[in-house]
Amino acid sequence: MLPIGRLSGSGSRAEYDTHDQVPVEQLDRPAEARQPPRPPAGRSPSACRTARRPRWLHNHIVVSALLDDKKATLAFVASDTSLCSELEIATRFTAATAAPLLVSAANACRGVGALRATGHPSPLIGDIRQWRHVVATAEVPTEIQAGLPLYDLDGWGASFLQSSNADIVFTPSYFVSCGDWPALDAVLAATSAIGTPGLVTVIPVDAAMLGSHFLPDFLGTLHRSPRRRFAFIFAAKKTPLQNPDRLSGLRVLLSEFPGSWVIGVDALVATDALAHGAGFTAVGTSSGHRWPQPPGDCGGPPARNFLPGLFLRDLLEFRSPDFYADWYADSPSPWCTLCGRCLDVFEPDDIDKRRIIEHNLHAIHSFAEDLLRVPANDRPAWLRDARLAALDAHGALTSRATPVRADPTLRYLCEMDDPQMRSTRPSGAWISAM
Repeated sequence: MLPIGRLSGSGSRAEYDTHDQVPVEQLDRPAEARQPPRPPAGRSPSACRTARRPRWLHNHIVVSALLDDKKATLAFVASDTSLCSELEIATRFTAATAAPLLVSAANACRGVGALRATGHPSPLIGDIRQWRHVVATAEVPTEIQAGLPLYDLDGWGASFLQSSNADIVFTPSYFVSCGDWPALDAVLAATSAIGTPGLVTVIPVDAAMLGSHFLPDFLGTLHRSPRRRFAFIFAAKKTPLQNPDRLSGLRVLLSEFPGSWVIGVDALVATDALAHGAGFTAVGTSSGHRWPQPPGDCGGPPARNFLPGLFLRDLLEFRSPDFYADWYADSPSPWCTLCGRCLDVFEPDDIDKRRIIEHNLHAIHSFAEDLLRVPANDRPAWLRDARLAALDAHGALTSRATPVRADPTLRYLCEMDDPQMRSTRPSGAWISAM
């Protein structure tokens, strides 16, 4: 884990107490043009490597690592608007594990800055989430064209990064409706020439763009852009990627744009993306961040018993614990060793809601870490076997209290990888090929 300096001042450029000072003339040079400071007299290079780094050098190293096409990274996305303290919980977890944290909120600059001021050591990413409220047009594709005449995108990004000490910030792109190719062209054109290190082009689009009807034009439009690194957000009124056509389209997208980032997904989609070429995926800590919605759409009905979905690795499910209580009525309760408790009995109060989020973070992180330990070429096969085991585990549940229904995303992914091209029943049982 990279050490960071101690915050000793305030303002748009935070000052850091560090052994190696940055020459004043280098402060406003592009990060890639700066030269690391020479070791002070009497100190060896190895000694300097263990000293605390200046903030700009820390950021440069972190950004380079996050943008490394040879690495794959799992992150979490959260905001401070949840009643379950999701950002607070995600902050503690990412600080302990060095997993990146994406703060997605209108006040992301202030939120990231507050975390950094406390000495948060993990990579921090900001997204001001304009795409959630505004639809892009050919004339106004990002917030810059909507009334920020004092900035261009590079100036906006540099200001955000300096003010917040974030490592990465997403462009303030607006949401692209399905099939609106002029708007998509405009978003790509507006972001094609950015040069600020740490400013990443985000493309928030209707998830239907991954469907076979729209995918060829979607890919063709992306290929016309000179940029080749994008962060994608796929939104829909309900479960954007719980569709076999779209899941297949995402794999095609990642094969043509390897290293792309996929933001705001669940554990099944995140791990499949990592196994098929994504450089970075961010799992939502709440349902609103796992299944993004386009502008104008509201959240769905409350969860069963008003409890957040709990990730159960044995089944690769995201369900209210009440479902598990019914499904495991005739079986031993699922158990989490790290939490030290059964996973099918929770109360609908704030304490247990927080415990569910805490469990989800470590369980999803562990699942992804197990995947990423596998050599890249072997990850699809490893993940296929893990999903098949989870699908089979549904069949071992014999309770009749509530019919067992396998997660449709799990079923679709298993069907996509089945060499016999079989289908599954809602229960997860295979239908024999004709």
